[in-house]
Amino acid sequence: MNTIKFSIERPVTVIVGIILVILFGLIGLSRMPYQLSPTVIEPEITVTTTWPGATPYEVEREIIEEQEKVLKGITGLIEMESASFNSQGTVTLRFSIGTDVDDALLRVSNKLDEVPSYPENVDKPIISATGAATSPVVWMVLKTVGDSQQSPYRYLTYFENNIRQYLERIEGVADLFVGGGTEKEMHIIVQPENLAAYGL
Repeated sequence: MNTIKFSIERPVTVIVGIILVILFGLIGLSRMPYQLSPTVIEPEITVTTTWPGATPYEVEREIIEEQEKVLKGITGLIEMESASFNSQGTVTLRFSIGTDVDDALLRVSNKLDEVPSYPENVDKPIISATGAATSPVVWMVLKTVGDSQQSPYRYLTYFENNIRQYLERIEGVADLFVGGGTEKEMHIIVQPENLAAYGL
C-alpha cells in the first residue's frame, strides 16, 4: 500500500492514529520509574565463624585476624569489614560491580582453606552470599492445623531434617534463617543406687 497516497486520502484516520500514539507515549512516560541517583548494589559475601564460649577479643585474635590475612588478596575485593562478638565473628567482603558471585564464593572458600589452623571447638566457617545486614524478603510461618494439640515449637528438629533442604534448593534462595522452636534432646536419668551396685 502506498503510504503517502493513503495519508492524503484519509487524513482524519492518520491524525487520529498520531494522536493515539502520542497519548499512549505520554501515559507510558508518566508511569516509567526513574532515579536521578539509582541504587547500585555491590556483590557481598559474609563469612561467619562460631567459637562457643569465646570472648570477642579471643575471636578477633585467633580467628578474624587469621582469616583477614588470607582474604585480603582476593581478586575484585574492594572493601573488607569484620566484627567480633561473644562466641562468633563475621567478615564481610564487598566486591566490585559485575563480579560473578558464584566465582567469588569459590575463591573465598579456597582462601579460607589456607588458614593454618583454628582453635579447638571452632565450627567450620559458614560462607553466605548475603550480607549480614540483608533482610529476608519472604517470611514463612510453621503452625499446626486441625485438632492437633502439639506446639509448633516441638517441630524444629523435623523442619531441619525434612523441610529445610527443599527450601534451600529453590532457585534464588541465598540463605535461610530459622527462628523459634526447640531442638529435640535426649535426657538420660540415672539411678545412683544402680550405679553403686555396678561399682560406678
